[in-house]
Amino acid sequence: MRFKKGHIPWNKGLKGYNNKTGNYNKNSGFQKGHENFHKKGNKWTEESRIKFSSTQQGLASSEWMGFKSNLNHRLRTSAKYQIWRNAVFLRDNFICQNHNCKFCNNKIGVFLNAHHIRSIAEFPKLMFNIDNGITYCEEFHFRGSLHEGIAKKQLNFIGGK
Repeated sequence: MRFKKGHIPWNKGLKGYNNKTGNYNKNSGFQKGHENFHKKGNKWTEESRIKFSSTQQGLASSEWMGFKSNLNHRLRTSAKYQIWRNAVFLRDNFICQNHNCKFCNNKIGVFLNAHHIRSIAEFPKLMFNIDNGITYCEEFHFRGSLHEGIAKKQLNFIGGK
């Protein structure tokens, strides 16, 4: 889309860089002659980290209970998990193992997920066992009935029917 002559930009008059003077708007967070704290390479103090973390968690600094990282996220981004996932894909030739899959028709080139046959929560020792993994297309993995038992358990846990 081309702009017509006389078009007023959406950001005219807002905070930020001023083309005419070459300076930053004084009301913006970045001012000429002031280096950005984060770009300088400074480390946050422990007190600053705690204050920021408690704010993100919606707590007062006195109520803060420690730095939290999602265990599931740490697992799925670990090198050991990535190796397990790739080994499962290689063993299954990068094809969905649901025979006659109505979502992908067992074609190569669809998005794949490595699924744990026995859940990690119930069988943590089998987490990185290649025989405990199977390749499914992303559509079947999320829309199929693979996680129905887990969903029912979670509903029962939070008081659902």
